[in-house]
Amino acid sequence: MTENLVLVTLDSLRADHCGPDEVGAELAPTMRRMADEGVEYERAVAPGPRTPSSMPAVFTGEHLSPVTGEAGDFWERRRSVIRKHMRRHETIPERLRERGYHTVGVTVNPWTQDTAFDSGFDEFVQINGETLGEYGPPTFRLTDLVLSDTAVGDRLYWFNKREWFIRWSDFYETILDAVSEAPEPYFLWVFLLDTHQPYIVPDTDREDSSALGMYYASFRELASDGAIPDWVDTRLRRAYRDSVRSVDRFLDRLMEDTAAEDPVFVVHADHGEAFGEHGTYGHEQRLYTENIHVPLIVHNVPVRERVSEPISIRRLPRLIDALTEPSSFDPAAQTADFAISAVDDGHLNSITTRDWKLIQTPAESETELYHLSRDPEEQRNLTSEHEPLEGRLEALVGRHRSHQTERVRIADAVNEGITQL
Repeated sequence: MTENLVLVTLDSLRADHCGPDEVGAELAPTMRRMADEGVEYERAVAPGPRTPSSMPAVFTGEHLSPVTGEAGDFWERRRSVIRKHMRRHETIPERLRERGYHTVGVTVNPWTQDTAFDSGFDEFVQINGETLGEYGPPTFRLTDLVLSDTAVGDRLYWFNKREWFIRWSDFYETILDAVSEAPEPYFLWVFLLDTHQPYIVPDTDREDSSALGMYYASFRELASDGAIPDWVDTRLRRAYRDSVRSVDRFLDRLMEDTAAEDPVFVVHADHGEAFGEHGTYGHEQRLYTENIHVPLIVHNVPVRERVSEPISIRRLPRLIDALTEPSSFDPAAQTADFAISAVDDGHLNSITTRDWKLIQTPAESETELYHLSRDPEEQRNLTSEHEPLEGRLEALVGRHRSHQTERVRIADAVNEGITQL
């Protein structure tokens, strides 16, 4: 029997915040219940530390080509690379539509807008900064009025960041309206930004942070170009914890409101989030655990399992294909011996196995090697102590990079030949 499918992508959600945290508080009881009742991949790895380096690979199963060139037009070149990638490869909604699914997407992330992420969707709803008046609460509309075309707004890059202030509760009814009209079987994809900077959380979900502390710490981080004071760090962490509570409440509500259609749920993050562990905040071009270790949960399938082998969320297209017939779903079949990650321009690569992590900077001939089981926070570089292992992992990364380069050359040559016909 073909099942309805719901895929929820949560921006910037760390894997270690989806269960009891360091002080034993339960931040995400719904996600914890989904994991206990279904399948939890404990070593899920993002293809990259940011949305543009991760989600194109997640949606197609193919790594994104590095974005190179001068810095001046980097943002537009990055969007162009994503568009070409999404059009070159078959996407999750395209695969499912071929199987007879009605496909619906609702996204607030700007990297999935005007980048061909709408390919394969029968209905694609874009929530963006231009719709603040329609979706945003009065507070954000007032903020937009105050910051637009002002020196303060320019310093905070407000025009490019307005989407980050739209909460799921602002457009939840839009999601329900879209899926309520979808014939079955349907595939619903929702991409939320609530756990992305700034961590602005509704009153109903705030347990750790005050309104003043939440707003001030978030704006202080946005305006910062380096280290932040400890007291700001504390308030940021509190606001982030509350943002996790908020998306957890979203999942609980969506599961309840779609219970009649009994869909299979897949929940994951596109990348993680740093809080100063290796000198950065948010999601910079780094490949440490806090940046790429993400949750991946499958719920409402006839199997309960915790999978400890690595899985790249780049394998989501295959995993979702398997979930169209959940009675035969084998969680372990989606894993691999290792997972590869890379930053946007390809200057930094990593390989994650069950116990080890290698981070490589090829241009500078630098490597970092960590034993994840003994050193999960990646504080002790063991390259000098395990040179044979380092060499084997470096060789795997090198073959991956060569393979990707060759694939791109072949695809470009084919596309150029087609346009000349």
